[in-house]
Amino acid sequence: MTENKKSVDIHKSDDIIIRISKQEYQDRKFIDVRQYYKDSNSEFQPTKKGVTFPPELLQDVITALKEIEVK
Repeated sequence: MTENKKSVDIHKSDDIIIRISKQEYQDRKFIDVRQYYKDSNSEFQPTKKGVTFPPELLQDVITALKEIEVK
């Protein structure tokens, strides 16, 4: 995937963040929610833990998360 257009980090701990970002790959746009860890150089690196989906599903994902929060 190419460089982030926009991203937001949620700090899970000092060494782990959850990064939510807009990505583009082969002229297709995606939303990526991924866990990152801090490496030995104190830089955050992506892990395989995450999910990528098209922006058309973003509202459904937000609605589902809100439903889970309420229950």
